[in-house]
Amino acid sequence: MKQLSKNNNRVYFSPPWIPLIPLFFIIILSACSSSITPQIDRKSSYALKDVTQTSLARAYQRKIKQHKGKSGFVLLGSGLDAFAARTALFKRAEKSIDVQYYQVRDDVTGYLFYQALRQAANRGVRVRILLDDYELQGQTAKLAAIDRYPNIEVRIFNPFSRHSPRLLQYIFQVGKITRRMHNKSVTIDNKFMIIGSRNIGNEYSEAQSKRVFSGMEVLAVGPITQKVSASFDTYWNFKKTIKVSNLAKPIPPQTDRFKHSPMMKHFFKALRTSPLVKQIQHNTLKFQWAHAVLIKDSPNKILQKPNRHEKKLNVKAFESFVKQAENEIFIITPYFIPGHRGLRYFQRLRDKGVNISVLTNSYQSTDMKIVNAHYNSYRKDLLRMGVKLYEFKSTNRSINLLQRAQKLFNRPVKAGLHAKVISFDRNKLYVGSMNIDPRSLYENTEIGVIINSSKITGRITQWLDKNLNELAYHLELRNNHIIWHDRKNNKILTSEPDTIISQRFWMNLMRILPVESQL
Repeated sequence: MKQLSKNNNRVYFSPPWIPLIPLFFIIILSACSSSITPQIDRKSSYALKDVTQTSLARAYQRKIKQHKGKSGFVLLGSGLDAFAARTALFKRAEKSIDVQYYQVRDDVTGYLFYQALRQAANRGVRVRILLDDYELQGQTAKLAAIDRYPNIEVRIFNPFSRHSPRLLQYIFQVGKITRRMHNKSVTIDNKFMIIGSRNIGNEYSEAQSKRVFSGMEVLAVGPITQKVSASFDTYWNFKKTIKVSNLAKPIPPQTDRFKHSPMMKHFFKALRTSPLVKQIQHNTLKFQWAHAVLIKDSPNKILQKPNRHEKKLNVKAFESFVKQAENEIFIITPYFIPGHRGLRYFQRLRDKGVNISVLTNSYQSTDMKIVNAHYNSYRKDLLRMGVKLYEFKSTNRSINLLQRAQKLFNRPVKAGLHAKVISFDRNKLYVGSMNIDPRSLYENTEIGVIINSSKITGRITQWLDKNLNELAYHLELRNNHIIWHDRKNNKILTSEPDTIISQRFWMNLMRILPVESQL
């Protein structure tokens, strides 16, 4: 400490941190500021219309005309096949590729993904890459290098400031910087598209040696593709979408660490043997044809206050299908927080005689423990009104993805649920990016498709009928206590499966944190 003066036998000292106060306020003010470098040379662009003469378009044009007004769909239940389909379609692209994702991880699949896009750009294909900024910390300079590649442009949605710590931005800009683009889609030549629950990352594509996520997507051709393209254009030209070159200087990515990894070798071999690759190469995809509706948010959603009493556009459109249900709704969602408003909504459906079933993650299978903790607060109320609850087993062996991953890496692999699927009366199917939680409904932007087909929906519901006991625990409320039925092994559990006392303590502690609106 530094002595200032002595008066009347008193000694005054100046604490050493006093000079840091101005610096502290500068940091806080910078965190509160959402200013981003002014955009340079950002021009509006739109989906290409003259794509009728590409080889992909010609191959399926006759079938599209035969099923006028309908779109063709292929379910992508396997993460490996879904990734293989993307890269195979990138190789067939002749005009354009539009990519919109919440996350593209800096891992083996991310490397292969960008490599396939660069190869397409080398052939003269226009590539537009639109990414959310949530998990791009440390990747922006690499993306700026990709952006300099001929025929490729990279833009970032609602970016964080690069001039202050992200944590402080989260604290001081809740409701602004916390609003994210959760959409997940790729569109090829404005004719083919893939949409659903998966990000680009090892764990989503069965290339992860520790954990795999079960997901669901659809590959589609026909009118629905043009609607996805139009949605992409609104995000691409949105005022909160920034050219990556305005955010960072380019640094070429270091790819050697992936080129020679054992995982790359095994995964690349598995990709080549995917039956979908050959079907795409030889124009023999087996589409199921149906009418479909695109359920999408406008990017303007992030500019609006997340009012829980005001229904957003995608929620209104989605609810119109929920209200049409007469017998059964089966919800598959990795993150499930219905909230008190959702409880009332479920009760009205139950009063109408609609059976409701929900498959979500267990504590061990989820990657978001705090979400699971808040979901737990609603379980008893849901069970009392007759909602059937199923919780995904983290070591499930009945699903093909887990069997394949264990064979690929020759070790046990944990499974997690990441599909976002809803069946209505077994004749309509939602597949998309939306979870049933406050963040998806009110904070983030989402996209999905509702397919009007009992045949396509039946593939999901019949598989669930056959495998649900293997997949999940069935919850029951008995004497006001929850019990878990493991029907595959004929066991009854009276406490949270596969947990110890300390984990259950932390679960109860997380449950009381006042953060549900952000989950």
